[in-house]
Amino acid sequence: MPIIQKIYTEQSKKDKTIYIYVKETTDLKAMFTNYGTVPDPKDTVIRKNKKYDPQ
Repeated sequence: MPIIQKIYTEQSKKDKTIYIYVKETTDLKAMFTNYGTVPDPKDTVIRKNKKYDPQ
């Protein structure tokens, strides 16, 4: 995420169009390990999106 944030900030300042690909996962621990990030306390459970879920 830090790299994505850096690229997003740099490119948005240049008035570039930014596309982000989102992939679902069922293994949060592996996802954080693969991307070299650490989980936020709220990211310990995979939540199901519901009609009025603000997520």
